[in-house]
Amino acid sequence: HFARVGSLTNTLADVPGLLTTLRRVVAANGDVISSIHRTVPIEAKLNSLWVIANLACCAENMQKMAEHPQLLDTVVHVASHPNDYDESQCENVTEYLQILRSRSIAVRAILNLSWAHGNKIPFSEHPSLVDALLRAASQRHSSWTGHGRGVSGYLLQTRRHAAGALRNLAAAPRRYKRRLCRFRDSCTFLETLADVATHDNDEVVREKIHATLFNLVSADTAKLFVEKQSVLDVIVRAATSMVDEDDNGMTDGGAGESKSTCAATTSTQAMAIQTLQSLEKAIPEDEEDYEVLRPVLSRFDSQVTMFKSISRPGLSTCTGGQAAV
Repeated sequence: HFARVGSLTNTLADVPGLLTTLRRVVAANGDVISSIHRTVPIEAKLNSLWVIANLACCAENMQKMAEHPQLLDTVVHVASHPNDYDESQCENVTEYLQILRSRSIAVRAILNLSWAHGNKIPFSEHPSLVDALLRAASQRHSSWTGHGRGVSGYLLQTRRHAAGALRNLAAAPRRYKRRLCRFRDSCTFLETLADVATHDNDEVVREKIHATLFNLVSADTAKLFVEKQSVLDVIVRAATSMVDEDDNGMTDGGAGESKSTCAATTSTQAMAIQTLQSLEKAIPEDEEDYEVLRPVLSRFDSQVTMFKSISRPGLSTCTGGQAAV
């Protein structure tokens, strides 16, 4: 409860031994799933994770917590579970939910820490952290879904936190954007984001993933976008999607989520439009890559014109904006 009091968070984080104690409690049981073999009750682990996540809300704490010995690695380890093995080893939905709850809080802590500018570079260079966020953002289903007790709710909550953290990491300096796009020397990072943006049924997750794509665009990464036709297609579809006549341009996110600033578009659509505009600016018109981008922009322009011609009066698109937050 003390960690939820804004004026106390900085003071608490500086208490000698507190962060080390919290880390040890979280790490005490390792990967043990069954409560029979645990040395620390699950409630103690969950409460310790919540204290870490709450302390990480304080701007003064973010960087020093990320640099505290083994604390970040411990949180990342929790955020990396459940994996496929864990899911198969759980004997009941209660055991699975305990792992889901732990991961949800751990990913929330990473999200909070990722707001600090000084954490964006080390986080983007932490392979296990990026892996954990990608997996968490991508997991929409589980073999335990449908067994009650809120499995789907925890999966959704975690996807929203993970997508927000990825968005924050993508706001790193230019050369680190490129490193993220080529994560683990592979070309699947952008495609994984595109898959989430296409198949997740939650507007909040989709908007944050499109904000991640927008933040990743730079002169160093534009070519990587152009090389991925499937990624471009996802961005164009979102940019040209029509808003349902009955939703008045509002998102279907939960309470407290930001709404679109333009009544004619969802925030997802606005981010996708800005991404296309950024790609156009990032590639000189006389380069070969622009020739690849040109038909995409032409298709976007033609679809916008068509939608405007059949839409209700006042329907328009949102443009502009510098930062995705």
